[in-house]
Amino acid sequence: MTRSAAYFSMEIGLKPEIKSYSGGLGVLAGDTLKAAADQDLDFTGVTLLYRGGYFKQVLENGYQREEYDGWDYAELLEDTGQVIEVEINGEAVKTKIWKYTYCGEKSSVDIYFLDTGLEENSDKAKGYTHQLYDSGDETRLCQEALLGIGGYKALKALDLVPIIII
Repeated sequence: MTRSAAYFSMEIGLKPEIKSYSGGLGVLAGDTLKAAADQDLDFTGVTLLYRGGYFKQVLENGYQREEYDGWDYAELLEDTGQVIEVEINGEAVKTKIWKYTYCGEKSSVDIYFLDTGLEENSDKAKGYTHQLYDSGDETRLCQEALLGIGGYKALKALDLVPIIII
C-alpha cells in the first residue's frame, strides 16, 4: 500500500507513554496526524525513536536538574523487521524501523520511528536517537539528516514512497 503524503517531524506527540516529544512542535505534529486519521486522509508519519525520551525538570535548591525519562518502546511500537543504512558524517549508520498505528475516527495513520541504538553502531551513532534535542549542534544536525535522508530511505524500504513530503 502506498501513502500519498509523508509528514516528517523531529518530535511527534501521540500519547504520554510514547516519549518522543517535548512540547509544542510535538503536540502540533501529533494533532496533525491524528486529524489526518480522523478525516481519512492518506498520511504517514516519520520521526526518530528517542530511547531516553525527553528530560523532566527537577528543581533542587532553586536549580534545575535534567532527568531523562526512558520508556518501553518495544512494548508500544511494532518492530517492522526492517533495517536501513544511512551515511552520516562518513559513517554507515544502521537504522531500525519501528511502527505505531494511530487509529482515528475514520481511518488510521502509521507513524515510523527511526532507531540508531543498535549494537553494531558506534557510540556516536547510537546517540543520534538516544535523547530528543541533544545539546550538541553536531548531533542535532546528524539527527536532522537521519530524519530527512533516513526517513525517505525507510519509506522506500517499506514500499511507501510518498508523492508529497511535508
